[in-house]
Amino acid sequence: MRHSTLATVIAGILLMAVAAQSVGAFGGGSPTVAAPSPLLLVLPLFNRVPVIVVLGLAALSFWAWAFQLFGSDGTVPRRTLWLFGLVLVLSVTWFALGWKLGVEYEGVEFTLGTAALSFGLATAIALLLRAGRRSPAVGTSLAAHWLLFAWILTYAFPYLGETP
Repeated sequence: MRHSTLATVIAGILLMAVAAQSVGAFGGGSPTVAAPSPLLLVLPLFNRVPVIVVLGLAALSFWAWAFQLFGSDGTVPRRTLWLFGLVLVLSVTWFALGWKLGVEYEGVEFTLGTAALSFGLATAIALLLRAGRRSPAVGTSLAAHWLLFAWILTYAFPYLGETP
């Protein structure tokens, strides 16, 4: 097995752990800053989709999107830049529209904390994507893709509002 294949498999498994933490599966409850109950994971869980299926889909989505990493291709595809741009616009919109409800139901600390973490992750992803486009390398591309999916599964769309 190639090193890039093994690293990509491990990265997907680690994404499952990140997703599990983001919905409070390791205890401590959610939503909290450490477990922001992201929309993309909470909606299926509210609809009684088993946790293992939701977590598995997170990893499968990553592997399907970044399939080139299995073949040691370190380029950052243009589709990833488009995905990042789309998620960035939607995340900013999410926070703008949900800010009042977030402050009301989750509190100022949660809302500011998740927004700050989202901004920091988006900045790090942008820098990694830029580096990966300038000098393609498997490690940089893997890091950029992993962080992009981790952001989507955590702080890009935290739960802002009244919980059912």
